[in-house]
Amino acid sequence: MKHANNSMLGGLAVLVMVVMAAGPGISRAEKEPFTYGTGNLMVVVERDNKSILVIDGTDLEVVKRISLPKTTQPHAPVFSPDGRYYYVMGRNGYYAKVDLLAQEIVAEQTIGTDSRGSAISMNGRYIVAGNYSPGSAVIMDARDLGILKRIEGPEALVGGKSRASRCASITDIGGVKDLMAVAWKDAGQVWIVDMKTAPEFKVIRKFKDAGGDIHDASVSDGGRYYMLADHKGSHLWILDAYKDVVNDSTAFRGTIGTDPVPHASVCWGEICFETNRGTGTMTAFNPSTMEHIASIPTASKYKPQSAGGLFASKHPGAPHVLSDAVIADKKTHRYIYVIDVEQLEVIKQIEVGAAAVHPEFTARGAHLFVSSWGDNKVVVYDGLTYEKIKEIPAITPTSVLSSRRGAEHGV
Repeated sequence: MKHANNSMLGGLAVLVMVVMAAGPGISRAEKEPFTYGTGNLMVVVERDNKSILVIDGTDLEVVKRISLPKTTQPHAPVFSPDGRYYYVMGRNGYYAKVDLLAQEIVAEQTIGTDSRGSAISMNGRYIVAGNYSPGSAVIMDARDLGILKRIEGPEALVGGKSRASRCASITDIGGVKDLMAVAWKDAGQVWIVDMKTAPEFKVIRKFKDAGGDIHDASVSDGGRYYMLADHKGSHLWILDAYKDVVNDSTAFRGTIGTDPVPHASVCWGEICFETNRGTGTMTAFNPSTMEHIASIPTASKYKPQSAGGLFASKHPGAPHVLSDAVIADKKTHRYIYVIDVEQLEVIKQIEVGAAAVHPEFTARGAHLFVSSWGDNKVVVYDGLTYEKIKEIPAITPTSVLSSRRGAEHGV
């Protein structure tokens, strides 16, 4: 395991001189040194290629492809608060820390044999990652990925056998309270870890009966409302993390019904929007008032039998929320849907390419990036008009995330 220097170099826009590296899909012609900052980078997971593609979100040129040779199906990335470091896991339990300035892996760890989901603490000092096998949550030092603690999941039936529950998701909640919500998929429980109690990392509350098949979770702006999707019950389990989650019985807000198989939420102001894997819709709701506001047709607006979406993103500079519809038929999954949060309806359908997935805006919303998993490309659009600007070759691209997310909660 390599050791990484974790010195902070002054906020998001850390500037260095780097040298371009050529490779398949690299579009910048000149390989001269240039200056860039980490605050507006876009990082694309190239799932089947075991690599990530780093793209400058300002000039829309590829910086470098970085290989992750030890990983299988890389996913669930998170950024350090300053945007310099990118942490990514493989489903085979391999975990890597990538320095986006040095453009190399600077630390690595094996946390399990089948892994899902991770999050970073408020101060960027700790990483918490979840395992399906062995059922556990692993807390690591973000500097060198040294394992500090392993939390075993509660006993549950998994595939008909009694064993430690699989960890469904890890989410940082509560803003400056610096809490982690660990969701146990098979046990239907949510455990709250107080990261301020390091090195003990105390579990301060165990919520039971959170759902029958809990999976992904999201938070509202500022980390206040924790919204956990229950696939089996088709509802969201809501926790107000600004309240005293140990002693205040009103911290657990209740549940909000969704369309079948909810997946991930994104919030714009007070209204949140949940993708639904089982239908071509998004559920609009208010976690503060616990109001179900609307079921908004996305893919189903154009083709009723179409299935649903996985990922959503909000525009940082306009009242728009975008959703994919990758779990759909071959025609519908080519599109991304733009929802006006005031009209609560789709105002634009964007054709991207085969298996269009994971819409993501650059730091201030000037550009929209979308992966076309099936057509091996990332497509870039104008953030105001949604007109296509360019296509960037990529190898089986899936997740595309902006480095600005390092400064946000629950992402």
